[in-house]
Amino acid sequence: MSSKVAVTAYNYPAPDYVGVGDVSTAQYAGGTSGTVIATQTGVVTQYTDGGSTVSLPGDTKVFHFKNSSGVDQALVTATQWTSGTPVCKYLIFDATVPATIPTGYNWGTPVYGPTTWAIGSTALANLYKIQTTTISGTFYIYGIDYDAASAFRLAASGSTYTLDTTNYYTFDRPSAASEGHGVDLQIVGSNVFTLWISGTNLSSGAPSASYLDSTVVKTNLTFGGATYAGPHGSTTPSGTKPAKNAFSIQPYSGVLLLTAIGGPQQAGTWNPDSRIQQIDQSTLAVSDLLLAAASSSDPAEDQFDFRALSFNASGTEVFILTGIYNSSFSTMNWRLYWLTMNSLLNAGGALLSDLVAASAPDPTATVITSGSSAGYLWALLYSESTQKTWFSRGNDLAIYNTGGMVGSAAAIGSLTTLGSGSYLNSITIYGGEEAPTAKTLKGYVAPAFASNTAAALIERKRLLEQIAAAKD
Repeated sequence: MSSKVAVTAYNYPAPDYVGVGDVSTAQYAGGTSGTVIATQTGVVTQYTDGGSTVSLPGDTKVFHFKNSSGVDQALVTATQWTSGTPVCKYLIFDATVPATIPTGYNWGTPVYGPTTWAIGSTALANLYKIQTTTISGTFYIYGIDYDAASAFRLAASGSTYTLDTTNYYTFDRPSAASEGHGVDLQIVGSNVFTLWISGTNLSSGAPSASYLDSTVVKTNLTFGGATYAGPHGSTTPSGTKPAKNAFSIQPYSGVLLLTAIGGPQQAGTWNPDSRIQQIDQSTLAVSDLLLAAASSSDPAEDQFDFRALSFNASGTEVFILTGIYNSSFSTMNWRLYWLTMNSLLNAGGALLSDLVAASAPDPTATVITSGSSAGYLWALLYSESTQKTWFSRGNDLAIYNTGGMVGSAAAIGSLTTLGSGSYLNSITIYGGEEAPTAKTLKGYVAPAFASNTAAALIERKRLLEQIAAAKD
């Protein structure tokens, strides 16, 4: 079977760094059809708003889902700065998934939007994750906003979506933090689990950024009855906390698998607190599974941050990405591992090198490949239809199985209409049996690129200038 993804890309050309973006698609055929990743650029590049044609801005993201009728749809979020304030326009397209992507393929006119979302006076201008579910016959889109630090939902009636301004959750930022951000959301049965990061100067990056432990919140489907793991307001529950700067919680067999950078985005070094943890869905008890190196005396292969995690439903295939940027942020040195879920859940706070060196009874961990690549979107998305994982390698796409790369890389030049100097911004599994899981952006994005605050834009410009200078 084949597998498809939709991606967005951006370009912030000097000297004004006003961003432009677009949406494109990529397809891996697999099997006897070959290993080439076919791409179609410019699926969406602009939209009509108030009679005017508007180009997609730099911060454009795409989220794929199936609506209540089972139709493939894509939610496109286009965030632009207007008079010093980020304004996000939301658009939903009927995003049909042909067997072969034709030349000139596009999603046409949106069936919803462009519109803005707000709860009271708080604009929802930086959507970061969605998931869909049906409750008592009503179809809902649940979402989490990075900058507004709010989790919310929309109810569907045909092609009309209405924001629920009564039932939502706003993160109670710890008293020791000046910033709080929403980074992941998972619906499991009758519960909503949300993931939050907090601290001070987060958009500035190392060395000035200071992260607190992350927070996982468990609520019911109307965001009531909240319980917590990690700090919130003036309270911090006892026991092991979710690790600093976590970016993903993924459910598996009664637990959530949390992946964390462990501190600020680093250049030339790693965060010793980076780790993969498990959180009991019932009690929210946290325990460590895999750790990064505690110091330079540990093996060199463990002196990396955990960057992404993907796995299949049966747990027989787990892929883990680790990596660190070089001193100029121009390239990421990375390693891709394979192991089983049994090995991961029984790791008990081990180093990855311990699992690679270990033997029976369970195949523990294998280094599939390693490399050094440019770019800022590092994500793994498992494709159940092909039993392989998509790998967003900074600025290209590839497909891997347990033996190595089976889908040849599609570089940024074939993934966008924006030309040289472009970077990938988001990725989503697109269409087919995988759509209901809303697998989007399962990798780390630094606050300077994730946030739309003024401080983040200043830091983003500084980093892009630094990177451009390093290439000269």
